[in-house]
Order: sequence, then structure tokens, then C-alpha cells
Amino acid sequence: MAYVRTNPDYPKFRMKKGVMPDFSGAKIADGEIPSGKMDGANTKFELTNRPLKGSEKVFKDGLRMGRSSSSSLTDGDYYMDYDNKTLIFSKAQIPQENSVIRVDYKYMKIG
Repeated sequence: MAYVRTNPDYPKFRMKKGVMPDFSGAKIADGEIPSGKMDGANTKFELTNRPLKGSEKVFKDGLRMGRSSSSSLTDGDYYMDYDNKTLIFSKAQIPQENSVIRVDYKYMKIG
């Protein structure tokens, strides 16, 4: 649980200690392996649930990938199509046959 204390170096300011719990009701997928063929040519992989926008962390071979702002993939390693639960890698980051992909994300389970 998080709480606020006076900053010892700056008495007029306060600082947060601890971790604030998530009250959104979202569930967490931790280390999910997306489905899709890893053959060195396939760039599209599907997740089990639809991630909340901006909540995903994508790792390929242990390295965190950077999200692209558009499907043109000009400014990142991957693009997340949230509506279709699809993870699309850029041509520079295509997973090879022995690559390891893991995705952490939050999602809402309705019903």
C-alpha cells in the first residue's frame, strides 16, 4: 500500500512510498506466449485476450521491444492491433525459429 511522507531533503514537498494498488478491476497476463508461426518470415502473432491500450510490454529474446505509434512501423519494433488482439513485428524485428516472445499486459474480462 502506498502512503505519503515529507521529503527529508525538501520539507515543503511530499513523496510517495510504496506501491499504489490497481483498482481498475483489470486482470494481468504475465509472460504470455502469443500464438503464431515462428519461421523467420511471419510478423503477426495473436494474444489470448485484448490488451488495454498502452498496457503491454513485449519482450523478444529477453529484450523489451518499443511500441510503434502506427501500423506503418516506422518508429518502433512492433505495433499492437488492440481490436484484433494482434501483435505485429517490424521487418527489423521478425522473430526467428528459435526466438522467445513473451508479452505482459492488462486486460478486462467481461462476464
